[in-house]
Order: sequence, then C-alpha cells, then structure tokens
Amino acid sequence: MEQTKNETRIEGNTGNTAMPDNKGKPKKERKPLTEAQRLQRQKKIVLPVMVLVFIGAMWLIFAPSSETEQEPGTGGYNTEMPDADKADRQIIDDKLKAYEQAAGFLRVVGGRNPLDNSAVHPESYAVVERMAADAGVTVERLLADKQLRSGLKAERYVSGETGLPTVTDILEALDKRGLDPREQLQVFAFDPNVHTIGDLREGMLLPGIVTNITAFGAFVDIGVKQDGLVHISQLADRYVASPADVVHLGQHVEVRVTGVDAVRGRIALSMRREA
Repeated sequence: MEQTKNETRIEGNTGNTAMPDNKGKPKKERKPLTEAQRLQRQKKIVLPVMVLVFIGAMWLIFAPSSETEQEPGTGGYNTEMPDADKADRQIIDDKLKAYEQAAGFLRVVGGRNPLDNSAVHPESYAVVERMAADAGVTVERLLADKQLRSGLKAERYVSGETGLPTVTDILEALDKRGLDPREQLQVFAFDPNVHTIGDLREGMLLPGIVTNITAFGAFVDIGVKQDGLVHISQLADRYVASPADVVHLGQHVEVRVTGVDAVRGRIALSMRREA
C-alpha cells in the first residue's frame, strides 16, 4: 500500500513538472504602423529607386554610342566641335541678307557708283544702266538730266524679275537722288528765362511740347520739372469733344499760364486766345 502511494505521488509530481508546450501559447498581435513609421519605410524604398533612375538617365545621356567608333583621346564631354566653315558661311549669308534688305535705305555720297546716293536698290542698278545705254549717255549724266529721264518709257524695262511698279519706283527714285527721305526736324527750345515753377507768372506765353493726352485735357512740358495741364475747355476757342482732335503727342504748342500752385506743384495752362 505504501509503495503504491509513493508511486502515485511520483506520477503526480511527474505530471506537474512537465514542460509547457510552446504551441499552446497565444500569438502576439502586430501593432499597426504609425504615420512616421510608414513614411520612413517609404523613404527607404523611394530614395534608392530615384538614385537608380538618375544613374540610368546620366548613362543614357553621356554614354558613348556603340555604333560610332571614337578616336583615342576624343571621349568625354563637349567633344563635338562646330564646323567653323559652316558657321562662317552662315554669318556671311546673314550679313548679305541684312545688306540686301537695308541697301535701299543707304545713301553713299561720293561713292564709286553714282547710284549709291539714290534710293535705287543695288539689285536694280542694271536697269538704270540699260536706261542710260538706251539714251546714249552715262549713268551720271542720266541722273543729272531730268529731260532725258522724262523720255524713258517704263514699259520698255519690264522683265520677269522687274515689274512695272518697280520700274516706276526706280524712275521716281532717280528724280529724288540725294534727297533725305526723313522729314525736316523742327528746331525747338524752351523759354530761356523759365527753369523752375517759381519763374512762372500768370499771363506768360511759353513754348511747350505735348507729353500726355487724357480724357480731360493734355499735359504740356514747358521746361520746368512739373508738366502743366491744358484742360479740355482750354484747348481751343470752340467745343472740343476729345483732346486728341486738337493735339497729338510730341506736338509743339504755345500755351499761356493761367494759374500756378507752387505748393502742390500744379500749373494751369491754356491754348485759347486771350479774350
């Protein structure tokens, strides 16, 4: 009996001392990633991919072509030098084109060809030489004698390259040889006695230049720092619907001082005849 109890006690102890089975333990649940952790993982993936893409792009740009053989020592950046002869030809062509377009506006006084001092384009010199040959005189004589030119028939010199309007323009240009096509500049000067607003007096007549036009009048520079205003009612002795009907920018006018406010820097002017 006593032995059986001991055996039973031993068996009980044996069951109590058995190691627990790991498979019986509950698995730990994974915690969800925080926003910062997700961003950190994305950076670890995106940055290496961007580096690889950049390296691949640089290789495609700067890698030598396998189809063409390079001479030793010519590899590297900026190895393709421009063709100097081609660049020079392009520059020369551009200059010739610019000269071709501007030649008709140039005037050369005392040049080798008398037509250089005329509005005749160099491409049309041959037409004038034919005119002179038909008249039995030199080109210079043809330019000097208007009666000879009046006897020329423009239709005679019309060709596939030169139309009748061009021939007519050539004949007109020969009549205006040596003339400056620009308008004669008008000499203008401010009143030498007026330099500041303090020099102005009511009733003074002053020369001026229209500098601005508005719906209510025109501003005129009379030689002082501040432009004066000619109100629309003071532009003329008649009704004026728009200041632009009476004056234009840059026009030289004569104005009369009708008011001066030196404190606020205002000058009132009039273009009407004094009553």
